[in-house]
Amino acid sequence: MRIHVAIGAYLGIGPQRVLEIKTHAPSLYRRYSVPKKGGGVRHIYHPAKETKTIQAAAIDLLYRDDLVHDCVKGYVRGLRSPLLKNASAHAGKLFLLRLDFCDFFPSIKPEDFKAVCGKRLMLNGTPLDKDDLDFLSDLFFVFNHRLGWFLGIGAPSSPFVSNWVMYNLDCLIWTASRDMGCVYTRYADDLCFSSNSKAQLLEVEKGVQGFLVECSHPRLTLNSSKRRMSSKWSRRRVTGLTITPRQEVVVPRKTKRYIRSLLRKYIAGAMKPEEKRSLAGYLAFLNDCEPRYINNLVLKYGADIVREAFTMEYWKSTTGRSVS
Repeated sequence: MRIHVAIGAYLGIGPQRVLEIKTHAPSLYRRYSVPKKGGGVRHIYHPAKETKTIQAAAIDLLYRDDLVHDCVKGYVRGLRSPLLKNASAHAGKLFLLRLDFCDFFPSIKPEDFKAVCGKRLMLNGTPLDKDDLDFLSDLFFVFNHRLGWFLGIGAPSSPFVSNWVMYNLDCLIWTASRDMGCVYTRYADDLCFSSNSKAQLLEVEKGVQGFLVECSHPRLTLNSSKRRMSSKWSRRRVTGLTITPRQEVVVPRKTKRYIRSLLRKYIAGAMKPEEKRSLAGYLAFLNDCEPRYINNLVLKYGADIVREAFTMEYWKSTTGRSVS
């Protein structure tokens, strides 16, 4: 086994200490719940600080671009404006189909990770051995008595591991979509397909359902309640962005109204600290997905106000330091 030695060297700590952290990692997650938009709760598993550190180090050491299919737009290193790119891929088509997986992260198990990634993960050009994969399984996955071992929402490594595990399935879906003349992208558990033919999308959907039945690693099912079919003549939404009839990708008007309301509260000095962090995050989202609208805000509220809300509050909230 070599991965724990490499992580230790990468972090400047002893390999034995890495093994100790890994041994206790599965039991040192803080669990809490957040409400879902559509009702119910989402369980978050927040790992201990030391666990997060070696999880992030493992991802840094193992990450390669070819571990992730090109159709993936979420959690891909070096990909700028991923939400915008995900939506823009579908802007030129008449019809859009959105599908969603049920319990995506909790459905991914250590055996899926080993089956799909076992021969593809390498360290310094050499494939990992069984002991390395066992080490990574203990490091990346959470355990509880109801679900057994699973990939937890909240760990910094989970989005990357999910993309690696999805590689074979992404290949199948992308090939079938291409052969049917459809565009396919995936952002975490959100699958988007677009075409100029509604019938083609329905055929691709059947193909996806067939792949999921046949696929052993991972075992996933679609959430029928989140299935959405839309067209150029109705509202098309992709990962929080709107595709207009003119094939433009924009931030929804409702979101822009909310950002303006936050800016007015900021100017009036009536904001709570968490609202300032929220405003900074929304401005970062706007700057990434529709930067020209930032100019509209500058003209309306002034460059100094927008810059201060975007830059100063953002850095204060993330680093605790002021910006000169």
